[in-house]
Amino acid sequence: MHILERLLQAHIAVIRDTANGGRLGFEIGELAIKAVTEGIGTPEWKAYMSLFADNLQQLSRLTDRTDVANDYFPKGRAYIVANGTCGAETDTFTLKGVESKIQDLPQPLPSNIDGNIVDFPGPANPPANMVIRPLKIPPI
Repeated sequence: MHILERLLQAHIAVIRDTANGGRLGFEIGELAIKAVTEGIGTPEWKAYMSLFADNLQQLSRLTDRTDVANDYFPKGRAYIVANGTCGAETDTFTLKGVESKIQDLPQPLPSNIDGNIVDFPGPANPPANMVIRPLKIPPI
């Protein structure tokens, strides 16, 4: 899946979960607040952004502040984390303000699942390069 597709998946999952009395929107919001508070380059930022990546190249695009091939990347990252701080009682639109540039420039990122980013709880003994998402976003 592409980054934008995962953002949309999160948006739809939060709406569905909230309608059923769930707390997914609040859980995403808490992760976003930790990411904002601790900042880019921290484990909290990486954990939050892992929700929207299916492979290490996508995660790098969302976490690597040296990736400045396009001046839009900092703005796109800011939108992604800021949108997540909105709880389910607001619009929960994680995709708001994020343009396709985040995944398409300077060349399109692959959309494949590479097995290096997995949902919690992950394997008992994960390899060093494996990223375990702090929560699972249900499929749409």
